[in-house]
Amino acid sequence: MFAGVNSVPIVNDMSDPNPKKVSRIGERQRLIEGLGNLRAAPNKTLKVSTSYKILAIPISWHLFCLWELVFFGKSSMSKSFNLSLNQLFMTVDGLIQAGKTSSEVGGLYNDWLTQNGNRPESAPAWFNFGVILAGDNLKPQAKSCYQKALSLKPDFWQAAANLANAFEGEGNEDEAINIYRQFLSKEIESEGRIHIRNQLGRLLENRREYPEASRLYYESLSVDPSQDGPFQHWFNVRQKQCEWPLETFVKPITMGELAEKIGPIASMAYFDDPTLLNKACTSWIERFKKGKNFQRLADKKYSHQKLRIGYLSCDFRAHAVCFLNCQMFSMHDRNHFEIFGFDFSKEENTPWRTMVIQGMDHHIPIHNLDDEAAATLIRKFEIDILVDLVGLTSGARPGILLHKPAPIQVSYLGFLGPVGMPEIDYIVCDDYVIPPDQAQHYGAKPLYVPFYQVNNQLRAPAQIPTRASLGLPESAFVYCAINNSYKMTPAVFRRWMTILDRTENTVLWMLAENPQVETNIRSEVNKYGMSQDRVIFARHAQPSEYLARFACADLYLDASPYNAGITGSDAIWMGLPVLTCPGNTYVSRMAASLMLKLGLPEFVCSTWTDYINKAVDFSVTRKAKEIMEERFDRNSFVFNSKFFIEALERKYIEIAR
Repeated sequence: MFAGVNSVPIVNDMSDPNPKKVSRIGERQRLIEGLGNLRAAPNKTLKVSTSYKILAIPISWHLFCLWELVFFGKSSMSKSFNLSLNQLFMTVDGLIQAGKTSSEVGGLYNDWLTQNGNRPESAPAWFNFGVILAGDNLKPQAKSCYQKALSLKPDFWQAAANLANAFEGEGNEDEAINIYRQFLSKEIESEGRIHIRNQLGRLLENRREYPEASRLYYESLSVDPSQDGPFQHWFNVRQKQCEWPLETFVKPITMGELAEKIGPIASMAYFDDPTLLNKACTSWIERFKKGKNFQRLADKKYSHQKLRIGYLSCDFRAHAVCFLNCQMFSMHDRNHFEIFGFDFSKEENTPWRTMVIQGMDHHIPIHNLDDEAAATLIRKFEIDILVDLVGLTSGARPGILLHKPAPIQVSYLGFLGPVGMPEIDYIVCDDYVIPPDQAQHYGAKPLYVPFYQVNNQLRAPAQIPTRASLGLPESAFVYCAINNSYKMTPAVFRRWMTILDRTENTVLWMLAENPQVETNIRSEVNKYGMSQDRVIFARHAQPSEYLARFACADLYLDASPYNAGITGSDAIWMGLPVLTCPGNTYVSRMAASLMLKLGLPEFVCSTWTDYINKAVDFSVTRKAKEIMEERFDRNSFVFNSKFFIEALERKYIEIAR
């Protein structure tokens, strides 16, 4: 268990990628309906009720109002001028129960507000009218209603949330952020404090303004520590900043409880236990499924002459996954396979996206379809095998796969962990990253190929830079640890400091993904009594420049429990050996699989003591790159894209027939 260190964690669950409005007051709801869901996904619609304001009005009066409005029509609407606010809400409630349209209900609000709209107590009616107008896609008018509601009731946080959401929907995030900021200091109810902080934290996290996002999530969790989504994002934001220790909890928490909260990506960089990793993924999916219904669309296999393979992704673009797989789609054997791309990627004009689209027989954009509609469309194409290239990473749409639009569904490459749902049948891997005796932890059957990772043989580096241009000392032995910051852990960093302490004329070369990483790592360096010039930070670079600079290092030091997967392959491609110590999960065994299958076992360590000793020895002997020059072969099957595709196609045929 973790002992608490004066804090409570906080963060919203981005399972719903689309910010929603707060919805209208009334309909016999509680003051804020659905705020439990909001805490999980605070960018959802708020449903505000005025039941707390409804007076004890005789039911006969309520029915009379409904009778008049339904049977006497618009001419009777003028009587709405004389309704009190609570009578208005009860009448609206009756209209909704009678199945009246939004325009009819909106007409009642419009009439009432024409006469009563400047009264302070009319703010909720302006709010409701705004929700109705927004639902009818009259967004400018809806914004005006929210603004009017706020002018009458300045602490009306629900109106502020909808107004901010409207600006965000127009692409004006700055104004949305300003609106949320104005409410940070207001004395509002706890639900509002939670919602405002989660929403503002979400926007700032998306902008990589991590310190303030982390603080806002923390404040939200301080109000309600039970929020799973905000906890997940708070924890991951700390990982991204190397803000150690991560476990600043207000009360003790077990490993199992932590696994249920921190989400799939954060857990892969934290747990070296496939059981806990599986719990993290299945818990996230269960939260995503809560309150939703997923109808299975395809169970029976088809009998097409050619197997129809569908690839589902939001990463058909300039993205690390695409840098690896952009060749594979065009390499499929068209005599036996028909290739479909179901695409919800960011639109961009890049060579990688162009290569992907040109490699498909059918490119089908699904950006504007919700999950059920997208799944229904996929089902209409009678896809034999649907391959999810995203998994539970950023931008994921697990709702499509939960509808089971294809009789066979496969997880590959984008997310290398437990699938979290029984609707996924197979996970592509090799027998090293998922040994057969560990397969039960991944929720899907292993689909074994010779090496788990497809590679792009067309990747080309820019001109090799000089060490001086990168800020590296010419004569030093350079340990490279360029990787995503969230993969760094205090335990691995401690070993790197031990290596530096035991060696001379060596430096550690890391990536500063954001300013806080450099600040926090330099603070850690001080704690170990190490000179600051022993740690050098690289910056982000274009893909070709990123590749080229690996040639300037002497040895790559792998992280754990989340290895350098794509980065490790890139380093090897440029002749830089990767020193690794495999763990117990798929992602903690990727680099070892790479080195072993390339015939380079001396870079795979059995213990962390072995890892430290080998890193020290290589700095003295300088033989690591010599070994690579002698034995590394770019023509190995590991980097042979066609070999991989042929092996994968044999597996496709095996599971489809």
